[in-house]
Amino acid sequence: MAHCLNKAVEAELRNIAGNNTCCDCDSKSPQWASVSFGVFMCLECSGRHRSLGVHVSFVRSVSMDSWSEKQVRGGLVEARMKRLTRGDLRRLVV
Repeated sequence: MAHCLNKAVEAELRNIAGNNTCCDCDSKSPQWASVSFGVFMCLECSGRHRSLGVHVSFVRSVSMDSWSEKQVRGGLVEARMKRLTRGDLRRLVV
């Protein structure tokens, strides 16, 4: 079942290296995230990701959209951890 992203979970995710800035433009406190890539992004960059299509980058609002447990744990955390083990690929898409 999907729910709004819990504030404690959001804080935990933001403590992961790189999640406190936009993955594309480095703006502070991004409010959007790509479930596909496990990265946080600003509003402007989220529009670019959305234009790529959900088959490339599935984007959700951190505060306005519902998140399933699988999206949070499977997308945001695991994707970030996989990238960190391969090196920093911060400019993946845009």
